[in-house]
Amino acid sequence: MSMQVSPIINPNTGTNYIKNNSMAGFNAGGASNSMSSWNPMSGSADADLLDDKLLMDARSKDAVRNTAPGKGVIQLHQDHVVGHIWKLSYRPNWTALGLTKQQIEDNDEKLGDFVRMVEARFTEYSETPELIDAEEKRTLLQMVRENVGQDAMVGESLASVEWFKHKKISTAIKSIDPDRLSNPYGQTDGDKLRAGIQINRFGAATHYNIRHSHQNDVGFGMSVGKWKKVAKTTPWGRPQILHIFNTDRPDQNRGVHKLAACLKEIRLFEKWNEAQISNAILNAQYAMVLKSDLPAEAMAAIGADYSNGTDPAETYLGFRGEYYKNSPRLKHDGVNVPALLPHESLELLTAKNPSGKTEFETSLLRYIAMAAGVSYEQLAKDFTKTNYSSARAGMFESWRHFMVLRVTVAARFSSQVFRLFFEEMVSKTSERGGFDLPLGISNMTFWSNVQSWTRCTWNGVGRPIIDGIKEVKESILLIEAGLSTVEKESVKFEGDWEENFTQLAKEKKSAEKLGLNRITAADAEALAPEQTGHEQPAAA
Repeated sequence: MSMQVSPIINPNTGTNYIKNNSMAGFNAGGASNSMSSWNPMSGSADADLLDDKLLMDARSKDAVRNTAPGKGVIQLHQDHVVGHIWKLSYRPNWTALGLTKQQIEDNDEKLGDFVRMVEARFTEYSETPELIDAEEKRTLLQMVRENVGQDAMVGESLASVEWFKHKKISTAIKSIDPDRLSNPYGQTDGDKLRAGIQINRFGAATHYNIRHSHQNDVGFGMSVGKWKKVAKTTPWGRPQILHIFNTDRPDQNRGVHKLAACLKEIRLFEKWNEAQISNAILNAQYAMVLKSDLPAEAMAAIGADYSNGTDPAETYLGFRGEYYKNSPRLKHDGVNVPALLPHESLELLTAKNPSGKTEFETSLLRYIAMAAGVSYEQLAKDFTKTNYSSARAGMFESWRHFMVLRVTVAARFSSQVFRLFFEEMVSKTSERGGFDLPLGISNMTFWSNVQSWTRCTWNGVGRPIIDGIKEVKESILLIEAGLSTVEKESVKFEGDWEENFTQLAKEKKSAEKLGLNRITAADAEALAPEQTGHEQPAAA
């Protein structure tokens, strides 16, 4: 919620916040001509956000539904933060769990087998919609892509943890529209209730008030006016609500979406685009025009005379109509030859189809891209004025942004789902479909070491590759210099180093058995030498 007030009074001193230029230590706090009318109120994070959030989110969703830049921002986040793969890399913290370095080395194979078993079991669960999704529609990959899209579109994602006793794995996740998280029966926000969330004196969420159905759902049933109060966790600490959002300021309880700072520019872009298309259609509807520069003497000859009250234009147009109605149809080799009046000419028109982007459109797209954390080239799909180095630099800038979201949004949601799965599995014996912890460790130790037992990372789509040869050489040099590892470099290329090594060993053994020679990098270089030269922007 933004307001403009003048003057702004400091509540501690009762003095005006706005200083004259001679008193201001910073220009930003002065009263120059360019700053004097800019007097926003200083409010808390929730005060600035909550009153405007519902309308702001509705505008954002409309922009995503109906505009190319809005949809493009969401698509870029989903494709680069997650992509087409989403794989668990389970890494329990053995040291924190009490194992010594010697114990870890002596039991390396057993611990490795346990890790691979957990990954395999979770992969089966995560790829079965009937198990992981309460709606039985999505895999974990689809859920995470949806959450990343929700984060970019409305600033947050919301889900509840459900329990189905009759299923092989009882834990399931139910996605919830964040619009349904609201104060029951129109209660106003206060110290303990903020936009549907009940908080304690430290600002931590304790309960969530979720409307039974969306306020504008199909059918508008009686459930619209009902809310369910759900505790954030069970008494023993098991999560019941997964509310994921990034905070920009302290004491913030709801999320702000990526499009908040550029919705006006998206709206302007769409209006400009519609005007351009309408103009092109209008121009295309007219193939030719008939021009005339008939002098006054000729007008008098056809009876147009101001002195007797005759309208010259009306007389002339009537004469033209009769002439062309009765004029003979001349043809030459089957082609019509127009017979024009004196001082008339026929001019053909070329439809003015808009080609390329105007400077105004480019400026708007650059602003939208900057606010959304992506590069202009990615958003506009315009690589006509860039070369390898500049394209790579632009993609690396957005890649850093995507990797932050991979950790804070996608991985955070997925890690909570994995924790719920792991908790259920260790609460069961292996005979009942669960699994036992390795080295004879009691399953009861899980609840006192949850984070150590469920520590993991997540691998999604690899980093964008512009020149494959250069990227591979870079990875090899980083590994040889000790600045990276095969594991880290494999992730860039969407691979798993253990799977790669296992498969390579099998292929090498099979090739030797059949007497085949494997192609080496030197062979590839000989077949297709790398071309070098000066980098030039692509032709427009």
